[in-house]
Amino acid sequence: FNYHSLEVFLDNYLKLVAANTDEMVPHNLLKKSIYHSFFSLAISSTNNLSPYETFNHPILSLIALDISNGEVYEDARDLLVNFKNLNHNTENFPIFMNTNEMLPVFLLCYNDDSQEEFEKCQALAKKLKKQLFVESILLALWKDSFIYDENSVIQLHQPVMSSLEEILFFLQAPTQTTLSLALINSIYDMLDYLVYDLMIPFMKRKVSFWEETILQPRKSLFNGAKFFKKFMNKNPVNGNHQHNSLTRDSQGNEYFASSSSEFLMRKLADWSMMLSDFKTAYSTYESLMDDLDAFPKYLASCIEWCAVSLLMGAQSIVTVKMIKNDINPLIERALATYENCSQIQRGKGKESNSLDVTEPVRSYETRCMILASELFLSLSDTWTSTPYAIQYLETILDECKLGPCSQIMVWERLSDCYNLRVDPRIKHRVGAMKKDAKDTEDLRGEHKYSTDHFTDEDILSEGLTRRRKAAFFRLIAAKKWAEQKQWRQVSWCLKDIESTYSEIKFLHGNGLILSKLKNQLNLKDVDSAPRPSEKNLTRTSVSFIG
Repeated sequence: FNYHSLEVFLDNYLKLVAANTDEMVPHNLLKKSIYHSFFSLAISSTNNLSPYETFNHPILSLIALDISNGEVYEDARDLLVNFKNLNHNTENFPIFMNTNEMLPVFLLCYNDDSQEEFEKCQALAKKLKKQLFVESILLALWKDSFIYDENSVIQLHQPVMSSLEEILFFLQAPTQTTLSLALINSIYDMLDYLVYDLMIPFMKRKVSFWEETILQPRKSLFNGAKFFKKFMNKNPVNGNHQHNSLTRDSQGNEYFASSSSEFLMRKLADWSMMLSDFKTAYSTYESLMDDLDAFPKYLASCIEWCAVSLLMGAQSIVTVKMIKNDINPLIERALATYENCSQIQRGKGKESNSLDVTEPVRSYETRCMILASELFLSLSDTWTSTPYAIQYLETILDECKLGPCSQIMVWERLSDCYNLRVDPRIKHRVGAMKKDAKDTEDLRGEHKYSTDHFTDEDILSEGLTRRRKAAFFRLIAAKKWAEQKQWRQVSWCLKDIESTYSEIKFLHGNGLILSKLKNQLNLKDVDSAPRPSEKNLTRTSVSFIG
């Protein structure tokens, strides 16, 4: 992703949130939604095809036919031929892509008010299946009720998982697009059929084929023994095999060809990840790493996703020993390899007098750490796994060139990490302690502010959390939000730490951060309060700055 674009998005998005919320709005879920947007864009926010991994490579291609416009079988055949020959007929077509590895599907659009067109679609779908071996989907795109039934018109939201540039466009140039509810339901039904009945079975067939033709022969030949692999790699003929697999595009860049065994194995691993077959994905990534030692850009991504597959459950259960001996070393190795790639790019940048050549590599490094930290937080034993998440989030703050709003999102996530770090020995005590506190209200009334009725075990339990440290990091985030004039975020951060700091009197002294922030927030509320002549004005839309 692009650091600047991510920062511009966050700034615009937070302005939008501030303009459409007030102090009384429950903010917990909204804060999680804001971080989710930041996280999803940080790990998958580009529409640029990566030659080093295949997660955003097309799997299926829709070829649309307008039956109402008289398009017939010959038109469908010509469109299919053109699609299959894109890599030959299109200038600068990516050499690491192959249209023959994609699933073509015809989309037959017709008028639902015409029975004749529906029958033509059915007949054409059968003919395409029989002669071209391609599936078809029928979509009733036109109908009089779609136009005249104004009560069933729905306004569309922006597409889910759009690229960062697309989301910025939607924010800066908002448009209202509407469709009939019946048509929307038809499209959703079509998408369900497309994904679950066509695309996923296609992916499973390809994965099985690649396992039988590429992965299994490699395992049977060397039987997983690295000694034989190293021995074979010393052979001069085999030593040049991988370099022969590399092809050069029109810009002079070298990539593995789409038909090479290395690229197909990477595709096998990535597709296994997408199909939630983490065990196959892990074994494939692990097998592929030894073959990519001479190609750091390919190797870095492979190591990263090898660690991710372990965190996702390739070994059924993630243990403390596995984190220490397997997962964390893999992530550290991936980051070191990304750093190596960055140094190589920096050397090329000096030759071309370019200062921004390392940003794409740095963004992959940032993605790796953000993704790893979230997966560590998702584990059940947060007491053990949270320190690793904290380590990578702190590294992002120290080494990655994120913008100020992006950095504050990481500061808030650090607060969440400490808030989640609870010793497993006391998790079962929390509910009991809350019940005891409620049952002893009378005791508290008789002995005001006395804690004598708590046992030593209760006091020890309260010490096995990191609530005050979480509040401290939230306070830092509030201070940084104030520097960016994001007062709604400041207010929400102060609300989050209110329960922790309410009984600690000295923190509320004049001149300290907490009191300064509250004073700034109160002054801001007074300045922004509507004057008598403004009370009846309607809220205007937010203007965004690109």
